[in-house]
Amino acid sequence: MKKRLLGFSIALSCLAFAGCEDDSTWLVKTTDGPMEISRIVNPKTYEEISSAALDQLILVQGVNLNNVATIFINDVEAEKPTDMIPVNGSILVRVPYIVPTEIDNKIKLTDKQGRSVEAPLEVTVPELVIEGMSCEYAPAGSTLVISGSYFDLYGMTPDDGVVLFGDIETPIVAANKTSVTVQVPGNVPANTTLTLKSDIKTATCPGKYKDDEYILQTFEDNTWNDSYKIAYVSGPNDPDHGEADDPAGISGKYMRYHNTYAGGWAWQGFDWPVINNRPEDFDTNAADYALKFECYAVKALADPILMIIPINGGQSDYRWGEDESFPTGEWRTYTIPLTETVGDINTWVEAAQAQFVFHAAGTGKESYWCIDNVRISKIK
Repeated sequence: MKKRLLGFSIALSCLAFAGCEDDSTWLVKTTDGPMEISRIVNPKTYEEISSAALDQLILVQGVNLNNVATIFINDVEAEKPTDMIPVNGSILVRVPYIVPTEIDNKIKLTDKQGRSVEAPLEVTVPELVIEGMSCEYAPAGSTLVISGSYFDLYGMTPDDGVVLFGDIETPIVAANKTSVTVQVPGNVPANTTLTLKSDIKTATCPGKYKDDEYILQTFEDNTWNDSYKIAYVSGPNDPDHGEADDPAGISGKYMRYHNTYAGGWAWQGFDWPVINNRPEDFDTNAADYALKFECYAVKALADPILMIIPINGGQSDYRWGEDESFPTGEWRTYTIPLTETVGDINTWVEAAQAQFVFHAAGTGKESYWCIDNVRISKIK
């Protein structure tokens, strides 16, 4: 019993002695003094940084940072506790994912006594990117997806944004960082420009809805080609060779190819005359244009197709039809820059001619797809 009491007394003595020693720890002390910022670093590498991107996590190091009350980066306040975690001599901050109104490239800390300290920090704000419409001929009442980047950042959302088909305002049905979805309104005329609008930004969508200004082929007057099993139908119930799995047309008749390509260099296809319906600057700026059309893949694209056969200028090695990412079961607009299909575009424009031709080593797989509204369109 005496030994136990003696051990307990010794332990208490040791604790008392320790209490008299310096109580510093690995944490930086916090006092009532003003805050100081010594540097800003990448929390993963601890390398000092002078710039950061939206939504990036940064680590501010200094003195008395546990006293912080608010943090502003430019004119946007960082939220807490998610975006602001004080640990005495350093504080983790996530740069707010919000476009600032006033940019001064500074981070500003205010403490609980109202005292402020700031440091330079340049924040990179990405531009809104709008790539285009998923299907430029989406029928009225159907959903249309506009793809791009940072739609959410710029308020292109159901709560804060709208899409205008010309002057027809349409609500946004759904949105995320990379897409905006709307329901196509009725009575939208051909060659209509789409505009995305929010309190933060107004921007134009590339391309035109029902673009037919420089149309090459709509297939309305074409007839069945028995040799290549090419049909021109408006849907599965078309009396002229419609098939059960054919899609509903998006603008009258379309061309359907449902066959097994023989392989090798067997010529199968169809062509169009010289491109006379062309933009005014086409002869001098053909590289700014693309071949555009709507495609519906009933089955995954299987065999490559040569898209342009130039009369002059030499064809390139481009083949359409090997895009494994191309979706099945929906109409999508496909764009092919003319420079990808013609070797010497400046010579080609002298007698420009467009063709769809099977003229490549095929796989012998079943090929079942449809196209419509082949046209020339400006890339941007």
